[in-house]
Amino acid sequence: MDRRILLLEDNTISREFLHEALLCFSMHVDVADTLAKACSMARKNRYALLLCDVHLSDGGPRTVFSALQSLQENSLIVAITADASPEGKEFLLDIGYREVWWKPIPMIELQNQVARILDIGIATASNDSPFLQWDEAAAMRAVGNNQATLDALRVLFLAELPRQVKTIEQAFKTANHAELKAECHKLLAGCGFVGASRLGNSVRELCGKPDKTEKMDAFAQEARKCLELP
Repeated sequence: MDRRILLLEDNTISREFLHEALLCFSMHVDVADTLAKACSMARKNRYALLLCDVHLSDGGPRTVFSALQSLQENSLIVAITADASPEGKEFLLDIGYREVWWKPIPMIELQNQVARILDIGIATASNDSPFLQWDEAAAMRAVGNNQATLDALRVLFLAELPRQVKTIEQAFKTANHAELKAECHKLLAGCGFVGASRLGNSVRELCGKPDKTEKMDAFAQEARKCLELP
């Protein structure tokens, strides 16, 4: 498979956010802010996936798709748009876009969508990437964009996490599903406030299947990763 992704986005903040999210994968990410630049890159490289804003200064949805599809005939071209209407989605799919993803898209959701559409699995992402542990955008929204509050909450969260992990592990060993789920629900709330998205996903999966060893192991692994971060 081609080991490159092309991100076409003309909004600076959105472009930087999406680019950071994509860096967790072991794939090269090229970035363009105009259709002209994207076409220039598409002439030189082969891409497994092209993520495209479809309302640009130098091209609309049809122009963007037609230009890139002619240069990357067998690549996946996905539209990223703020238009969340069913009509808008249908319009883009009719043009030929493989899928339509709506902005703003949370970092962990974008990573999961990319892993799914490329059929590479989240495990092929870099396990050292802090972006897989902390969803900064979600955390800042949760605390009203107050960095000091977020920092303080993370200190408390990480101080409490070892006890919660121990409680959940003990409940799993004794098959006390009620206690396991109760502690998982408490942990989930904390994950949401500090942006521990990857850990939160593992907690949800364990809560849904509290008797599965692989879910317990996955949860314990994600908890250890969080505790290793500064």
